[in-house]
Amino acid sequence: MASPPQYVMGTQGFASSWTENTVSELVACLDETGIKHYDSARLYPTGNPGAAEKLLGSIRRPDFVIDTKVLYRPEALRKEHMEESIRQSLESLGVKQVNTLYAHAPDKATPIAEQAANFDHFYKSGLFTSLGLCNYSPSQLSEWLEIAAEHDYIRPTVYQGQYNLFCRHYEKELFPLLHKHNIKFVANSPLAGGFLTGKLTFANGTEELNGTRFEQAEGNILGYLYRMWYDKAVFHDAVRELATLVDQAAVDNLSQVALRWLLFHSGLRSSDHVAVGPSNIAQLKEYLKARRAGPLPEELASQIDQLYEPLREEAAPMVEIGWWSF
Repeated sequence: MASPPQYVMGTQGFASSWTENTVSELVACLDETGIKHYDSARLYPTGNPGAAEKLLGSIRRPDFVIDTKVLYRPEALRKEHMEESIRQSLESLGVKQVNTLYAHAPDKATPIAEQAANFDHFYKSGLFTSLGLCNYSPSQLSEWLEIAAEHDYIRPTVYQGQYNLFCRHYEKELFPLLHKHNIKFVANSPLAGGFLTGKLTFANGTEELNGTRFEQAEGNILGYLYRMWYDKAVFHDAVRELATLVDQAAVDNLSQVALRWLLFHSGLRSSDHVAVGPSNIAQLKEYLKARRAGPLPEELASQIDQLYEPLREEAAPMVEIGWWSF
């Protein structure tokens, strides 16, 4: 059996769920499991952009591998906007270079040829080692690859996007393109922002959602987005069906099954990564437990695969709208 994808620690919750007082405990737990790869963004956290990088920079060690994303805003990938964002990121992180620098989302106002040239400029300036794209369509990625080849620019070698048991639209067109060009995939939202825990479907009241990505609090952009994507009858029905399958198979809980499916039965390769964003140590242990548990029973994995087909039409817009890479 091929080894499952490695975990990357997503820092969207830094400076919100994780603070100066608690982050050292997180790092200690990650160290115990050999996780020293951190995925950040200038946008994190959404209510206080830049604070996550500052917190990460305060705990950074030479053995950390750090990725980040150019600040998402209008015309984000114009050269002067990129330069400002990269400079701020490096200063906050306390480094001269990051591992992977991502375009956080397609910049529709800036031609891809210009985007590719700009990234190449900053790559040749020594500010990052790998180029990543988030949430670009297969046609946009193909265009970028063609331009990079024509002009001898750095080409994208990492792609990050939302991928989980209910969001599988990438499998049809994008994954074959990534495999053809040997581009690594980083799956974010492995639990669909917590939807696959069943909390939203089986909640007895709004208080159960407090502290989750589905909390309906003022300014909770994540809550708005995740509800827009998942808070639909077809997805709630699928969660109930999944819960029934889990009970029948007597296999732990919804979270564990969703994570084990992603790690051992999905379209991910062992060279890919999964970005996890636990809000507390207990959640981190759930992610680690799933890796140790291994593949699901064959019959259960097959039944889970069949859950996606009725969701296909509703799931597609998640990729099309979902340019936020949380």
